[in-house]
Amino acid sequence: MVSHSDPDMPEDVTHLPNALPTGYAAVLADTRWEAGALRGFDLAKRGQRIALLDADRAPRNPEVLQAATHIVFAAQAIRELTGGNAVEDALAEVRRTLPGWIAATDGARGTFLFDSGRIMNLPGFSVSPVDTLGAGDVYHGALTLVLAEGSDPRQAIRFASAAAALKCTRFGGRLGTPTRPEVEAFLDNYRQR
Repeated sequence: MVSHSDPDMPEDVTHLPNALPTGYAAVLADTRWEAGALRGFDLAKRGQRIALLDADRAPRNPEVLQAATHIVFAAQAIRELTGGNAVEDALAEVRRTLPGWIAATDGARGTFLFDSGRIMNLPGFSVSPVDTLGAGDVYHGALTLVLAEGSDPRQAIRFASAAAALKCTRFGGRLGTPTRPEVEAFLDNYRQR
């Protein structure tokens, strides 16, 4: 897999819709097309919906951070943004300047969430990985889904972590994405241990 940000992505976003379609509860975007993310986040916030940024790398335009209602940094991105600090310290640092809901994923260490004035660690799941390709995308998609459905942030992170863990046990990037019933069965099985 090669991740590439096309330098020819348009800065002009006037061709995008002026409103989100009916029934949408969230917008998920990453840092590959920041102009598009800003437009989507603006529409989401106008409709009082979730605007979640998958910050897998530090954005070029810091406005995209301010525009999101929810941000989940990858460990390397938050370190890049803050000059290499430990994830917990970096999260505390960015919290001083960013409104809204922020978290950072750190592989086997799980997810760090700024909640109720403190940083908490929500551990991931121990699995035997076969292929991690696409695990971050699965995590962010699952997280956005359950947050849009109204889940508590901690429950949402647990669901997203389970989905990503399951994905890692399967080969094939997107082809390894688990279904919702599979994630729920995984969580039920994990609770019974």
